[in-house]
Amino acid sequence: MKNPFAKKTAPKCTIASYAPGDPVGARVYRSYYTSVPNHETVMQIMEVGLLEPDETLLTAVCDGRVSGVLTFTLEGASLYVHALHILPTVRGRGVGTSLIDTVIATAQRLGVPVVNLESLDADSNKFYRGHCFVKGTSRDGAPVWTRNVSKSCNR
Repeated sequence: MKNPFAKKTAPKCTIASYAPGDPVGARVYRSYYTSVPNHETVMQIMEVGLLEPDETLLTAVCDGRVSGVLTFTLEGASLYVHALHILPTVRGRGVGTSLIDTVIATAQRLGVPVVNLESLDADSNKFYRGHCFVKGTSRDGAPVWTRNVSKSCNR
């Protein structure tokens, strides 16, 4: 019998990056979504599983399995995160943090001052707040989260 109070341990993860237009990245991204329960419905509703031509893909491969994905583009003076999805079986174990830290480091390396993303999900909002993103509003009224990458983040 599993101990319900056992602490979740972080899986061994490797972050891989695929440049825009990389056909291997496109296959990996699509394969991630086919591993999610009810993936046909999710893919039809959200039109996920398809990378835009200018999107960079980061994957977290944990214990030999793609367990999380993050996509982003360079938009003006910011990196814009389009998707961050983590398999339910590894949530809360540092996979999302590894992906966010990688995109922040990418922005710093490129000299891009901010990372932006949109999120309406309350659980995700707690995650972003905990990673020093600040909630604001875009020009069209959508909620947008922004992280100034030059400021340190004490989590």
